[in-house]
Amino acid sequence: METTKLSELNIYKVSIPDWKNKKESVLDLVPESNFLQESIGAYSDWHYTDQMRNKTSNHPYADEFFEEIGFEPHVNFGGRKGDYICTDLWCMRYSVVGDIHVHDHGTGMSGILYADYDPAHHPATTFISPIHNIWDGHKVNYTPEVEEGDIILFPSQILHYCKMNMCSKDRVIFSFNIRKGS
Repeated sequence: METTKLSELNIYKVSIPDWKNKKESVLDLVPESNFLQESIGAYSDWHYTDQMRNKTSNHPYADEFFEEIGFEPHVNFGGRKGDYICTDLWCMRYSVVGDIHVHDHGTGMSGILYADYDPAHHPATTFISPIHNIWDGHKVNYTPEVEEGDIILFPSQILHYCKMNMCSKDRVIFSFNIRKGS
């Protein structure tokens, strides 16, 4: 029997070494004043970082973010420095009843860093496979087990969402998109 791979839908997990000592400096990259309400209980600095990037052509804290967490896209995806670049980076804070609807991030690869996260009380991101179960037709969802300081990397085209935060403690994540460089 001959097999042909149609598409690559791998989801990867990377744990940031020494996260407990890096956490505060990463969270401090985003001033409270930069957060805007996206929906009930969900706040983001997307608008601020998008405006700043358009004015300066650089993201305001991407270099510091990736340096602090020690993550280099070209190392994780194979290739040389500059082969893969971060095109978008934003922080999301979910207070009680905060969630995010089903969405995707376009093309390339995307990542989610679980920066302030309690796996016993906070929901992780759920990914929706574009292919249903071939035997019963049911949708296939995947919610990875993550800890604070973990990054989940996934193809940007995969639909995903996060269930409502029912905990009184905020859930804070950083999301980013990676594209092939020039």
